[in-house]
Amino acid sequence: MNVSLKVVVLAGGGSSRFGRDKASEPIRGQSSLDRVIEAAANLGPVWIVGGARKDHPLIEGFIPDLELKGGPVQAVVAAMRSLGKVPLL
Repeated sequence: MNVSLKVVVLAGGGSSRFGRDKASEPIRGQSSLDRVIEAAANLGPVWIVGGARKDHPLIEGFIPDLELKGGPVQAVVAAMRSLGKVPLL
């Protein structure tokens, strides 16, 4: 059985415990978000949920958070509402 999979990267959050923007944090010369996007793109189309809109050639689309400071559960709900009934990873 061939399953169409969409990969959802939760990129929102205030990084309050980290003290600065986690997504922009450089790791070996590349932002942590770019590293996640590149790894995730090997699995299927990548959708970013929340955070600042980011242009990247491997991103299929961007889904805004349903509410600020809503946490990861609301980000998953936003992805499900936006992408419909497809398997999400």
